[in-house]
Amino acid sequence: QEPYFHWMFGVKEPDFYGVVEVSTAKTMLFMPRLPEDFAIWIGRLLSKDEFKKMYSVDEVHYVDDIATVLKKCNPSVLLTLTGMNTDSGLTVREAAFDGINEFTVDNKLLHPEIAECDYAKNEGRICSHTPNISKERNENSENVTHVDNDTETTEIIEGFNRCFTTKGLFLLLETIPDEEVIPLVAFYALKKLIELENNYEYRNASVRNGEEFTENFTRTAVFSRLINTIASGSESTIILDTLKVLSREMFGSNSSMYRDKLCDEILVRVTDGKFDVVQVCEIVRMLASFMDAKNNAENVDKLWVGLLDKEKEITEKNIMEVFRILPILKQSRKMVFSLLERKSRVVWWRLHGSAVAEILSIILEVKLFSPQMMVILSRWTNTNIHAVSEDDLLEIVRGFCALDYVDSGIAKALERYVKAKSSKVKNAAVLAAIMDYCGRFRLRSEPILKGCEGYIIEHGQNLSPVTIKAMFAPFGILNFQPSDSLKFWYALESILDEKFVQFRPEDAIDVLLTCVYLGKFPLNFVQKIFNPYFLDRLHSYRDVNILRQLRAKLKLFDTAMTLECSQYRGPMLPRDHSANSLWQDGRIHRMINYISEPLADITGGIEMLTTSVVLPHLPTLELYVIDIIRVIKSDLELEVLRYVNKISSDAHIHVMRTIRSGMMEYQAEATFLNYIYVVGGCRYHSYTCICSSGENGSLLHYGHANSPNDKHINDGDMCLFDMGGSYCGYSSDITCSFPANGKFTKDQVIIYNAVLNANKAVMNAAKPGVSWVDMHKLANRVLLTDLRDAGLLQGDVGEMMEAGLAAIFQPHGLGHFMGLDVHDVGGYLEGTPSRPTEPGLNKLRTARVLEKGMVITIEPGCYFSDVLLDKALANPKQAKFLVRQVIERFRNFGGVRIEDDVIIMEDGVENMTKVPRT
Repeated sequence: QEPYFHWMFGVKEPDFYGVVEVSTAKTMLFMPRLPEDFAIWIGRLLSKDEFKKMYSVDEVHYVDDIATVLKKCNPSVLLTLTGMNTDSGLTVREAAFDGINEFTVDNKLLHPEIAECDYAKNEGRICSHTPNISKERNENSENVTHVDNDTETTEIIEGFNRCFTTKGLFLLLETIPDEEVIPLVAFYALKKLIELENNYEYRNASVRNGEEFTENFTRTAVFSRLINTIASGSESTIILDTLKVLSREMFGSNSSMYRDKLCDEILVRVTDGKFDVVQVCEIVRMLASFMDAKNNAENVDKLWVGLLDKEKEITEKNIMEVFRILPILKQSRKMVFSLLERKSRVVWWRLHGSAVAEILSIILEVKLFSPQMMVILSRWTNTNIHAVSEDDLLEIVRGFCALDYVDSGIAKALERYVKAKSSKVKNAAVLAAIMDYCGRFRLRSEPILKGCEGYIIEHGQNLSPVTIKAMFAPFGILNFQPSDSLKFWYALESILDEKFVQFRPEDAIDVLLTCVYLGKFPLNFVQKIFNPYFLDRLHSYRDVNILRQLRAKLKLFDTAMTLECSQYRGPMLPRDHSANSLWQDGRIHRMINYISEPLADITGGIEMLTTSVVLPHLPTLELYVIDIIRVIKSDLELEVLRYVNKISSDAHIHVMRTIRSGMMEYQAEATFLNYIYVVGGCRYHSYTCICSSGENGSLLHYGHANSPNDKHINDGDMCLFDMGGSYCGYSSDITCSFPANGKFTKDQVIIYNAVLNANKAVMNAAKPGVSWVDMHKLANRVLLTDLRDAGLLQGDVGEMMEAGLAAIFQPHGLGHFMGLDVHDVGGYLEGTPSRPTEPGLNKLRTARVLEKGMVITIEPGCYFSDVLLDKALANPKQAKFLVRQVIERFRNFGGVRIEDDVIIMEDGVENMTKVPRT
């Protein structure tokens, strides 16, 4: 939990948001919307009113309603907290929620006010904060030239240029006979009118005099006359030039009407083939820029006809104009792209390098990937590789990389280029881009790698840190050891020594990781990574995704050094408990499918295998995902599991001897963790310790952030301690239940013995060939029978089973596989029984038939959860079996769970858990 949020609102539960409305001081709390059955795992779910009272806030809403609620407040700006406290070093993550992009957000102002306690010095800053929004507008003038004018027309146009006001121009037009106002004259008159209206000094003079320009009859009549003259003329070029002029800012309210009239005329003339290819492309761009014109999107997509008609006129000189309009087109984009594909096959060899780079950029923008077009561009690259400029080649390589395209032609071209020019390259970014391309597509080309190796040795001191990283990182990805090893590593170490502070955190980590990949351990740079200055820089990134990636890479470096370098005194970072999704290469999945059948023959069946196993205690990265692994444990694995169970069992016994009434639950957790590390060498534990006492025993996953083992243990409380150590990556999972004072009450004896009998029944019945579903039902039946015999239940046990009553007292599965992970993989595989749907059975982590060599937990339990008991009492099918007055006596009892870790042997089980059961 962020300490600043806790300080302001007092909230300790996870996933809450808090808001303060500055102008009114109103406080709002936003709570996560949890399913009702979460109460089984974390306790009773509090209502919004209860949270409102608990934390003394004005309003409480759900997290998924944040955007809706804040919109009603109509905030001018959202001040979010992010940054690092320069005193404590604590990093505050920026708030993020669905819909935050709809608000103006400031994440710089609030941090110094709260985290740096700067409010006293800057009182009122938050209240007086208002965002500054400025807009810049650029007006581009149009230069249109028409030649071959007769003398009379030229004199009229020169007369227009001598006019300095619109009024003077209107008067001049009145003196010109209608037959002399030809389209060209009308165009220049219109152009001059717009220039005068847009004149900066004229506009400001009007504003200063209080004479805002408004549409008047004279102006409307003149504009209409001029537009009609131009539209009815035979010269299509003048119509196009007029549309360019009208695209500039106009004061009149009818400007869109005039543009629409010209657009309609242009569309007709495009269809009639009156414009050339370049002009059609120009029309597309202009129509797209008229955002207020009617039906412009539809009009733009009608212009493809003009391009198809002019297909033969498309050459290497104008084909780029057509490419550039692709992002503007919508419905007709694919049709025009197909046209370009056909023409590119003809003109490709005449294209310039900059044109190829631009084509790649456009294809990426419009997302029209075409194998045929990529082959054409690849062929051009292969043919012109020695003639292309460095700048163009840089953009071409980046374009292919962005489009995720690789073929042998490009690879050979880049090899030839590096062979011939690597030492002569002036722009190192070219080689960096080529290396990045090789790393991305796993092109392990020795000529390219050796060329870049020589370049680093020769020019490394002059390269920027970004370029160094880009050129060096592929060496590790491709596992290429430099041929001139001594010179190369000396050069690299010298660069790092001299420029380390100039490296961005992500680049520094990538370079050091590459060294580790190549078996070179950069011990002399470890202190430069794990120091406050570097970590401050790393956590200065505001993008949560980037920061998460950097943390993962740093964790990978720390773990790799710990595993592989005996001189490394690590790990330096704490264990990562977060859950992350992983990307996996589809090629690996295909290979697994290919080899799974022969592997199944070797191991004894497909059910013996599972795939994509994430190793515990290692970074959640694809590097540490085991692609395929056996469910059945080997003899060596079993030896490790026996050891870690022995240590965890001894630790539980030590806790039993140490615990006393009046202690805190977390003291039991600390005692356990200390024992497994000091005595057994278990640096890690398999999962968050559950140390519940009293009524907390009814919460299946007690011990989380909401209830972090923080209750006083009272005299007479039943303790339910679920804890397990981890050794060499292998887990243990043991639960012991006992009274805190060492003396069982009569009620505690009833529940404990019922659970113990269920445990023993399964222990005696489990063996190869037995269904785990049947074992779960057996445990349920024994438990219900004992509860009935003790007077808590009444009626036939068989009917109780059919009514799902067992799930009220044991709302979890009987056990789970265990190995590299505490809840190990292999529960539901292809070809094995699917998950049952009945209450209680649907919580099983596997429904498989037991086989020799499996390691599984047997953990029946009995809990008195208010949420489940209330549901059962309200359900007539279940309530008839409950003896209400006796059940009420157990309301605050908590629960009992007895969990043992066993190996399935040939004729039964081996119990690896060695703790007292009484």
